[in-house]
Amino acid sequence: MQSRYQDSIRVLIGFETECCTGYIQHVESLRNRFQPDYIVGSIHHVRDIIIDWTPEQYAQASELVGGIDALYCEYFDQQHELITALRPKVIGHFDLIRMHDKDYRQRLEQPKIKERIRRNLELIKELGSILDFNLRAFEKGATEPYVSQSILQMALELGVLCAPGDDSHGVATVGLHLERGIEILQQTGFSTDWPVPSH
Repeated sequence: MQSRYQDSIRVLIGFETECCTGYIQHVESLRNRFQPDYIVGSIHHVRDIIIDWTPEQYAQASELVGGIDALYCEYFDQQHELITALRPKVIGHFDLIRMHDKDYRQRLEQPKIKERIRRNLELIKELGSILDFNLRAFEKGATEPYVSQSILQMALELGVLCAPGDDSHGVATVGLHLERGIEILQQTGFSTDWPVPSH
């Protein structure tokens, strides 16, 4: 595709991370082998239990760490570890941890959780990475993308770059909800002059 469309569009190659036992070394080996243009730093597991699949698995992870509040804290701590170690140019679905939590808006305001969110956003700003405004949340029945409005506002205040993404899992969902996402970002006050991610 890079060769075929080189006269009309720049096609970037990248991959998305996981966050499970041994992930840092594995991601580094993949990056060294394939030399992608960039990577997306994302977390889908806490203590090797997937947190974005079934409510039962989410509950299992929550029980293992000592409750939902602790699950959020551990999620954002793992995210900080990932960003520090791998320095990804895009941070995927920043607050995915809220997926199976109907009380997530209140929980995100709790001081010990909010402090971790700010810490991670400050690191993202320092690295010049881009925050993924992940619109696939709408496909899952959510009323707002990842990131939620309170985090989006904090990112804006900190000067964190934010760009919409469809997180497409197939051709049928490429570009889905992008116009809606762009409109939300513009209304919030973000620039739509997005940089090209690079390693």
